[in-house]
Amino acid sequence: MPGELTTRLIPIDLRCEPTLSRPGGHRRCRGRGSSRNLTQDLLKTLRIPASSGKAAKKAAKLAANWFPTTADWTAGNRTLWLQSETRNRKSVQKDVGYMRSFFMWLQDNYFIDASAVNPFAKDSFTYPKHLKKPGELQRREAHPDEIADLLARARQKGDIELERFIVIAALTGLRLGEVAAVTHKSVITQRGIKCIKVKSDAKTNASSDRLVPLCNGLLDYDWPKQASNDMAVGKRFGRLKSAAGCGGDLVFHSLRKTYATTCEQLGIPEGIAADTPGHEKETMTYGLYSGGTPVEQKQIAVEQVAQHLTDEIEKLLSPAT
Repeated sequence: MPGELTTRLIPIDLRCEPTLSRPGGHRRCRGRGSSRNLTQDLLKTLRIPASSGKAAKKAAKLAANWFPTTADWTAGNRTLWLQSETRNRKSVQKDVGYMRSFFMWLQDNYFIDASAVNPFAKDSFTYPKHLKKPGELQRREAHPDEIADLLARARQKGDIELERFIVIAALTGLRLGEVAAVTHKSVITQRGIKCIKVKSDAKTNASSDRLVPLCNGLLDYDWPKQASNDMAVGKRFGRLKSAAGCGGDLVFHSLRKTYATTCEQLGIPEGIAADTPGHEKETMTYGLYSGGTPVEQKQIAVEQVAQHLTDEIEKLLSPAT
């Protein structure tokens, strides 16, 4: 019922005892440190027997401290929590899994809007440096000279598809799977601006649904009729960058970092810079309720990034012949 949904979407205090037997039930607060019902709900969500749920109970108390109300489940608060952690990566990673599941439970029970982005979704964030796994490499951005070298090598091999992937990723910040999904049907015109219509999939999140304006160098591309095999292209990229002498810290995702880094260097506002590659917003207001940056503003940002990179890599904007 519409009334039921409206009532249950009111932010609740997870430090209080929720009465879930009826929609919009009253909640009796047990004090700031209490998380008895929160713990029980979390254990039920994860189907963990109470006898073996010690770790989950600790995670529930942690949730009550860092995310006391439904409005506190944001990417910004998640980042603050992770940055404050002094435990080892394995312990923190386990709690992240609990948080991810509990957020889904809150959505399933209408306490958080179903369209809200799960701040603990897989592959939606990176751990702070102090929580990196031993020996784990920090992904970095691809430098302009490296992009130029990769493009030259792709052309030399006659791999037009791979070259196209590299150019699009560097100029738009699209993920590998998102570039692979682009076909001629994905390219539409919105308010007179030609854009790529990007749809989220199981690997991404709700913030991935977006329109990405095309810069001048991509307007005349001969877009494929069918989606590409992202795994096959990813493997070819791996072999290409290895042949170029690039280390393990440079991956296809590095091109996405190049876009973000260039936006920062150019002083593009973070909100606009986040909307093109589909990064989640750090706050509930922008992340959930904002309609996003107008396509006209995103086009200006994309053109600025393209121009900046073109100044250093002229061939970056030249489609394969």
